[in-house]
Amino acid sequence: MGPFLSRPYWNPHAVNSVFDHCNPDYRRDGRICEFDGTVANQGNGVDPSFPAGYAITPGGTDYVYYDGHNGWDLALWYEPVLAAAPGTVATAGADPNNGGFGQTITIDHGNGFTTRYAHLSDIWVRPGQAVGRGQQIGVSGNTGNSTGPHLHFGLYITNPWTAIDPWGWSGSAPDPWPSDSGNYWLTGNPENFGPSAPSGAAAAAGVGSAWVSWSPPASSGGSPIASYTVMSSPGRLTVTVGGGATSALVRGLSPGTAYSFNVSASNALSAGPASPTSNSVVPIAPFNGAWDDLGGILTSAPAAASWAPGRQDAFVRGNDNALWHRWWDGGGWSGWESLGGVLTSDPAVVARAAGRLEVFVRGTDGAIWQRSWDGSLWGQWLRHDGMPASSTPAVATWAPDRLDLFVRGGDNTLRHRSWNGQDWGAWESLGGVLGSGPAAVSWGGNRMDVFANAPDGSLTHTWWDGTRWQGWEGGGGILSAAPAVASQGRDRIEVLARGQGGVLYRRRWMVTGWTAWEFVGGRWATAPAASSQQGPLTVDVFETGADQRMKHAVLD
Repeated sequence: MGPFLSRPYWNPHAVNSVFDHCNPDYRRDGRICEFDGTVANQGNGVDPSFPAGYAITPGGTDYVYYDGHNGWDLALWYEPVLAAAPGTVATAGADPNNGGFGQTITIDHGNGFTTRYAHLSDIWVRPGQAVGRGQQIGVSGNTGNSTGPHLHFGLYITNPWTAIDPWGWSGSAPDPWPSDSGNYWLTGNPENFGPSAPSGAAAAAGVGSAWVSWSPPASSGGSPIASYTVMSSPGRLTVTVGGGATSALVRGLSPGTAYSFNVSASNALSAGPASPTSNSVVPIAPFNGAWDDLGGILTSAPAAASWAPGRQDAFVRGNDNALWHRWWDGGGWSGWESLGGVLTSDPAVVARAAGRLEVFVRGTDGAIWQRSWDGSLWGQWLRHDGMPASSTPAVATWAPDRLDLFVRGGDNTLRHRSWNGQDWGAWESLGGVLGSGPAAVSWGGNRMDVFANAPDGSLTHTWWDGTRWQGWEGGGGILSAAPAVASQGRDRIEVLARGQGGVLYRRRWMVTGWTAWEFVGGRWATAPAASSQQGPLTVDVFETGADQRMKHAVLD
């Protein structure tokens, strides 16, 4: 059998005790023989602090440890312990034949050899479990006969059970231990074979789940990344995705419990170390039909946008016809603030970058007016000339310096103009026959989707695919107010609509097709608003109740 072992921990660590080739059975014979031929003798001097450690030179302090030791002790202080090669877990817990190893793991590698990992503080595997090279199997510790936290690593011939040195023997004299058969490290010395750690792990909460994203490792370890594994803490729930992924959905989390995550990469040879821990998130409980009451006195449908995970901004027209605003900052909702103006429509809002909000309304002159938040201050109201609107406006963005504004014109067609970071373009007609104001969203670069009611009350939809506007398509349903739309991620769209009787419904585009209309419930006074602030897992929905107060729920 040739070399097959890689380092069972990350990066070099000091050696506390070597494999004693003179007598590796825990019986003291007054000598310690290291694999390179070095011999320490009891007669040369004994370490005063450890009676089984002997000096190499007479009267010296060049102690070697320890007499009778049948493995290698490495100075790991409660650190990850890794499988040195693929195999099947034989023991996970106390060794019934030798309790001195404390919490221990043995792995049968199916090639006639078994490895041991002893004195652990935590065990991550179970007997019979298959493990891969570099997979974390536990955490080093100080259990059993141990004088301090460390890892005892041992290599054995499986049958008959015989301890051997993974370094073999390289001394000039014959090996005192005849069972050794060579150096079993893949490169002669233990090395990291896996990729380096991914970076930038970040988590966003979902309903009983979390979306975790990361950046690829700086080094692939010499071969392509084959997979990534995301692990939760607490619970150690894992999800493995392909090597081309940079995000993953972790399900099965308990709402109300705070979780953080680590990500590791694997190549064909081994897993790599875990990333730095992500931010902590608390999964959301499933929607149970209850809505949060956010107060206010609304005379319009709400509008909402998010410019960062954990941030949500909601806007309404108040009973004084002014624009009112409140926001969620991750810890709670602010009070209502007035932004002035005299509105004759529902507001529309979009977040075009972190800390940047653009609000559009129809004024008393029938024109569209705009007000901007630059991250610290609200700007003045700006008027959009040239197109009297017969509806609430809609706005979308697919780049920090791009805005696309939509209204229903006086002829009930869809009208559009765009801002390129410097100037607004002219109004253009996109056709159609709209029975309501539009709703607009972008799920990716140079992509926009616009929805409205058709004259018969059904949903109608057109989209910009990066080169041209597509024809209008029907979306079914019987709508009693303009739709709302949000995107939870690339190629994903969430449409919310009030149906007959004021009941809320939703329909979703999920990469490859549309779902059927789904009942959400309630009886609402206006059209809804929708915004995704948790990433690709949830959508925040806002509505106006029969009491004219704003209501809020989070849907998965």
